[in-house]
Amino acid sequence: MDVTDKRLPAGRRGLTRAEVASSQRGRIIAALFDTVAAKGYPATTIGDIVGRAEVSRRTFYEHFAGKQECFLTAFDQAVADIGVRLAAALADVPKDDWRTRLRRSWHTFLTALAEHPTAAWSLYVETFSAGPALIERTSAVNAGFAELFRKLHHRARHADPTVPAVPAAVFDLYIGGTAERIRHCLHTGGAAALPGLTDLFEATMLALMGQVDQVSRSGD
Repeated sequence: MDVTDKRLPAGRRGLTRAEVASSQRGRIIAALFDTVAAKGYPATTIGDIVGRAEVSRRTFYEHFAGKQECFLTAFDQAVADIGVRLAAALADVPKDDWRTRLRRSWHTFLTALAEHPTAAWSLYVETFSAGPALIERTSAVNAGFAELFRKLHHRARHADPTVPAVPAAVFDLYIGGTAERIRHCLHTGGAAALPGLTDLFEATMLALMGQVDQVSRSGD
């Protein structure tokens, strides 16, 4: 997730308007994640965000209509950035090598969250207090992740006829369960501990496929 607070060098000579705007937008999004993680979404104000981002209120409103639109944009950017990171991580893995794709997907995803702890907290904890639009967006993303695992299961069955059929709704439950475990880890171990969930998430999916005894320990 590219939510780094990228500040411009002193002086803006030679920078385009688009470069300045991109820097401002990135700083605002990073500031939103940092403030929401520190204070909670309901208590976070526009003043908090612009103060941390070191931009004016006018600049904020040039980019966003308000706090919720900023959070929605930050959410969408984080999801898109993770999508790019997953695609890169899986680029050299054959599509029929579903076990490697399973493990590497979770390892990549959880590592990305660990590298951006305030974003992870905001996306997994604070979305529930950010209003119906954020909750709906979260549900849509979870549904998309569930579909990815349904497709992975389909490939696994194609490659290995011993893999049992699984009701489609099971993958929605799987994603819901992993999300809850991520939240639990954030509360108890912090974001740095998230990559340690890779083994558990892999083993759970293998159990659904009737192959729990074949959990990989090879790493990435």
